[in-house]
Amino acid sequence: THVQSVLCRLSPMSVDKLFPSEKMFNDKEHKMTIGKDKKNDVCIQDAVVSRHHCLLSFDEAKGAVYVTDLSTNGTYLNGTRLPSKKLGKVLLSHGDELLLKDPKTGDMEFGFICNLKEVRVQQEVKLEAPRRLLSSDETSLTKSLG
Repeated sequence: THVQSVLCRLSPMSVDKLFPSEKMFNDKEHKMTIGKDKKNDVCIQDAVVSRHHCLLSFDEAKGAVYVTDLSTNGTYLNGTRLPSKKLGKVLLSHGDELLLKDPKTGDMEFGFICNLKEVRVQQEVKLEAPRRLLSSDETSLTKSLG
């Protein structure tokens, strides 16, 4: 199967500080930015949040959503700090906890539960070459060889 679009819903773990957000990832929309800068898809005003804190991206070829840490203070996935941007992106799964502060020193609920729903899934069709019918000469030849 080939995933063509994914609905990404970010549900705040702490409702008094963060707001729910969602984006439909597809061939035209494949990025969601989180940070302090007003140009981000999700804008969060907090001292620990970087201007460009993290990036969620949809890889259409793989049908998967990834998260990349762009921050100074770290982005945490299920309590584990993400590698730096230079080291690459990490696969995001349905139900993951995306924290914007270190859970050991900061607010353990300053983040989102990620809800990923595959919206358009296309079944991959395996293409096979049609079988050629044997002529009567070829049929008799294969019988005599067999």
